[in-house]
Amino acid sequence: MRINDLTLKNFRNFSQTSLTFSERLNVFVGENGQGKTNLLEALYFLLLGESFRYGDLETLIQRKMNFGRSAENNELISAQLNLNLTSENGLNFDIHCLVEKKKKNFILNGKPIPISNLKKKFKVILFSPESLAVIKEGSSLRRDLIDDLIQSIFIQGPIIVQKYKKILKTRNRILYDYLQNPQKKHIDVFESIDPLFLEAATDLTQHRIQAIREIQQSYSKVVEGIMHNQGPTAEIRYLISGNEAMGFSTEQVKNCLLNRQVELRNAELQAGTSLVGPHKHDVRFLYGQNDSRFFCSQGQQRTLILAFKMAQIVYHRKVHGEYPVLMLDDVLSELDQQKRESLIKFLRENSAQTFITSTDFNFGNYFSEDLTSVVHFKEGKLCPTNP
Repeated sequence: MRINDLTLKNFRNFSQTSLTFSERLNVFVGENGQGKTNLLEALYFLLLGESFRYGDLETLIQRKMNFGRSAENNELISAQLNLNLTSENGLNFDIHCLVEKKKKNFILNGKPIPISNLKKKFKVILFSPESLAVIKEGSSLRRDLIDDLIQSIFIQGPIIVQKYKKILKTRNRILYDYLQNPQKKHIDVFESIDPLFLEAATDLTQHRIQAIREIQQSYSKVVEGIMHNQGPTAEIRYLISGNEAMGFSTEQVKNCLLNRQVELRNAELQAGTSLVGPHKHDVRFLYGQNDSRFFCSQGQQRTLILAFKMAQIVYHRKVHGEYPVLMLDDVLSELDQQKRESLIKFLRENSAQTFITSTDFNFGNYFSEDLTSVVHFKEGKLCPTNP
């Protein structure tokens, strides 16, 4: 997939900006706080329908902007893309995001498209400094990492993830209502949706396990490559209620979740929230059979996550026959020289269109000029040349 160009109107610090991109490497260079990440965010938002930052829609729009009635005036972001489904055939897309009455609407080739369909059609892999901290941070970030993998390699991945989130939200609301005002009607509703909850929970859990199984070999090989075959083997494990579940069948996953539901039913009613399900599971990154959270240095932990992202890109290419768009937000400054060179070597050998933010530009020795586009920032504005 290739993003050909981008137009922004009143998006964060950009009043009106148009850019054309290289099919390989695009580097946004400038000091911190100049708007480099805003460009990545715009691309991510347009392709997936949501931001990778916290905040609501109003935070994306320039302050004091009053959008008019015409669609042209309400346009926030637009882009042209080429989706190479095969080496011989390609599809062109025009995507626009319109903001009307504080709501976002996406238009693909002149027709409205739901966000869920955007996520099914376009694939983006984001790598940020926060990604490097996934191992040592909370389990929710590790679960998000695997859910991102699911949505990247399975066509129905976005639907599976969103279906579970939706029914979990409903289940939590029912439990909360019961906690506030215990009535039999709440119990009846709770029991009526539990089979649907169990189905969605089983489906998501099994796809997480399957995704880890399928990426495992590529992941281990990438770790070996970065470490130059020196060091223990690296593996990923999925845990349900603290028990390893990598060998579980769909039926075993379902029974495990069902048993846990029965066991914690009263506790959930008393807590007013769901204590069972994939949102409570964990993912462990093992290095030499040891939990990397406790037995690895920060540098080793970063190696494991870097390898995971690289393996995800390779496996996406294997499954879909094309590369996703790769975004690296100020990641290189967080890596030591060895890991930085490993990543740059990987980017050279794989033809994913890549967008990088950096405080300096030092890729000239690795990529030819005809494959590289460099945009400089100064005082929150784009500069045509290096200032």
